[in-house]
Amino acid sequence: MGFFSNFNGFNNTITQSNSSSTVFSTGSTIQINGQNFTGGNVSIINGKVIIDGEEVQYENNSKNPVINIVVQGNCGDITSDNGNITVQQNTNNVSSKNGTIKIDGSVAGSVDNKNGNISVRGNVQGNCITKNGNISK
Repeated sequence: MGFFSNFNGFNNTITQSNSSSTVFSTGSTIQINGQNFTGGNVSIINGKVIIDGEEVQYENNSKNPVINIVVQGNCGDITSDNGNITVQQNTNNVSSKNGTIKIDGSVAGSVDNKNGNISVRGNVQGNCITKNGNISK
């Protein structure tokens, strides 16, 4: 099983929409543009943050339209339309249309990025693909 046993079933999520993002985490803290959130399913939909089905107070004081997502721990799947993704430990699958993906640990699945760089410090069990960007370790 290897490092899979550390993932606790990948049972949490983040999503972002108009541009949308979804993160599945295992009780990790998820930081969105500097604000911390904890929950099983975290979504950003039309600028609103929804955790486990409930909208929470989120003040986006940033004039920058880029969403920065930082998962401070292990997480499951992450899907983002537009935004930079950083996972500070291990993850399952990561997919982004536009933005940089940085994984400090290993990836149990695949990493797919249409426009942006991918950096993974650990191992990737599946594929690692970017159409317009660089891949580094």
